Amino acid sequence: MQYPFVELVTAVLFGCAGKVFFVQGDFVSWVYTLIVCITIAVAVIIFVYDLKYMEIPMVPMWLGIISTVLGFVWIDWANTFSATNVLALHVHSGIIAGFGSFLFFFLLAAVSQERWMGLGDAYIALWMGLLLGCSSIVPALTSAFFLGAFVGIILMLYSGFHMKSKLPFGPFLVTSLVLFLFVNVLFPDWQLVFLYGLL
Repeated sequence: MQYPFVELVTAVLFGCAGKVFFVQGDFVSWVYTLIVCITIAVAVIIFVYDLKYMEIPMVPMWLGIISTVLGFVWIDWANTFSATNVLALHVHSGIIAGFGSFLFFFLLAAVSQERWMGLGDAYIALWMGLLLGCSSIVPALTSAFFLGAFVGIILMLYSGFHMKSKLPFGPFLVTSLVLFLFVNVLFPDWQLVFLYGLL
């Protein structure tokens, strides 16, 4: 059942990407939609592979990172004259968010000798930062941690899962990534609501 289910989920997400991001008369939206579709494809691969083998497949991982950088370099070039500051260019914001996230996860993996977090998760965090930028990376990573904790609690309550059991974190990271790609467009004011809730 894995294969038809994965194909169905990928097809539905591709359809949603076309509906949400694609504008026929706007070529920039074509490029962005392509970036999102590549992101979805890579995210699905990582989700399934990490869930089955507890390992991040690095070839599709690098495909996602490189396509993101190249795509946003082109989009930023097309939007250069409308940018109001340095962070308005997505590549700059993405690089800051990506490397900050990578450093955080890399330190977790190094200090714990990959008991707390795998090094592959650091590359997913890098990719997430490149895609989401400074404005969304912290809420996205926080959501991934909450989602992982929630699933872990459910597994402990209703299965033989316990505190020392291993749970791959990659699926939660890529789920949060795809979720926030859509949330940023469908609910552009979510950050104001989030900050209001914290206050």
